[in-house]
Amino acid sequence: MGRLRAPLKGSELGRKGVDKEQLEPALNSVSLTIGSVGKVLPDSGYYSAKAMANVEDNGAGPTVYAATKRHPHGRNIRQLEQHADPPAPPHDAPAGEIMVHCLTTEASKALYGLRKQAVEPAFGIIKEAMGFRRFLMRGLEKVNLKWTLVTTSYNLKHLFNLAQDANV
Repeated sequence: MGRLRAPLKGSELGRKGVDKEQLEPALNSVSLTIGSVGKVLPDSGYYSAKAMANVEDNGAGPTVYAATKRHPHGRNIRQLEQHADPPAPPHDAPAGEIMVHCLTTEASKALYGLRKQAVEPAFGIIKEAMGFRRFLMRGLEKVNLKWTLVTTSYNLKHLFNLAQDANV
């Protein structure tokens, strides 16, 4: 049976061109039925030192593991080899340097690799299997409605496939 993922929500689109200011609102939109969030794995579009500080709230909030820049797909031999974790940066190092170090540890690499199983397939299915690649209407209200329909369709498809797997 497939892994159960948090369903996509349809009301999280906004007028911002970048996601850097959207990390905190996205986390605040997580349903209370899912429970508390302990670790957050956003992509590089959400990364900013300010956003991370707001979310982590001096240890009171979830731990953020955010890529600080885009990385090319594929890996070379050096990246595939086992390496010891690098030494930690000094405590007064900039937030970006601390995050880069955090993501180079083996534990963090394994954790961030979960995005390949949980997050990225949903968008791949929406784009390739369902054929949705862009909005063909104008206005935030219409776009939000369309995104709600797309994500509801994805969630129904996912639930149907889970039910089929359970009946096998």
